[in-house]
Amino acid sequence: MSLACEHLAQESSTWGARMSDALRQIETFEFLFECELKTRSLLNHKA
Repeated sequence: MSLACEHLAQESSTWGARMSDALRQIETFEFLFECELKTRSLLNHKA
């Protein structure tokens, strides 16, 4: 692993310290976006 990659791997980021943390964050956003789209779809069908 290069020195730059090692440095990045050791840093804690907004998405989490590990790849699994980042993936969990992304999955959460995907779920929330899906909920928002379904809600908007339901509201548009009622109008």
